[in-house]
Amino acid sequence: VLFEGVQNAHNDILMVFFLLVATWAFAHLVTDLTQKRRLFWFGLFVIGFSASISVKFVTLMILPFFLVGLALQERTWPRRLLIFLLVGLSILTISVLEMWPYWPGWDQWAVLESGKGAGRSLVALLVLILRGKIGTNQAFDIVNGIIYGGIGVLYLGCLWQVWRSLQSHRQRGSIPQKNAFEAPLLSSFWIFFWYVLLAASTFHAWYLLWFLPLGAFLVPRERIISGAFVFSGMALLIIPYYETIRVWLPYLNTNHILGHLIGVGLLTITVIASLWSPLKIFPKST
Repeated sequence: VLFEGVQNAHNDILMVFFLLVATWAFAHLVTDLTQKRRLFWFGLFVIGFSASISVKFVTLMILPFFLVGLALQERTWPRRLLIFLLVGLSILTISVLEMWPYWPGWDQWAVLESGKGAGRSLVALLVLILRGKIGTNQAFDIVNGIIYGGIGVLYLGCLWQVWRSLQSHRQRGSIPQKNAFEAPLLSSFWIFFWYVLLAASTFHAWYLLWFLPLGAFLVPRERIISGAFVFSGMALLIIPYYETIRVWLPYLNTNHILGHLIGVGLLTITVIASLWSPLKIFPKST
């Protein structure tokens, strides 16, 4: 966080700032169900989320988790649907209006261009393995289909977890404040975590800024803290490996499959192992 958010000053830290503003407003909306200042918190939530999306649109990925969390605070289905659509459309409308003056057109949109390449990632490794047999373009299509299909299934599972967690409490009468606040944050953390680890076509260390601040709300869950801590440490090592160590060892620099196999394996296996056997960072009494 210090290297990428402060020293290198990536705009992801600004995106997360507005996301945390929206999270602050969300906390008030789900923990104080009285009408006092409720309109103010709704407005701040909409402004914060739309500003975050305008800085970097990846925040749009987790918006449905928060919308479901807000909708399930209501007791009737018409009011749930109204909140979901009204808040969601307000955020999308403001985001579009904010970006409209700077829209370069689909053919000049850098996000689409970045998706045509890969490096320092599981996507790059799989494409390198397959391209000799089926060609680069077809390898990209197959790999992206498999990985994004898996992330799509995971996303639906996270969305279902938010729904099930809050709906089960609602059926029993009321939703505990802690559950109402943490359920969308937990799913948001994991979908960002797995996307950065497995699905990003090119791994950049500053992508960790997406989920690490959300993890701070989820202390003292051991798997959250352990995974975030190890991921951060490995990110500091992976970039020097690709940019420096491979240059020192010409064989790794020319053998792209082996070079990526070491880098990707070191990152993914270590991080997944930290989730399987979490570090005991906090005492049991916490």
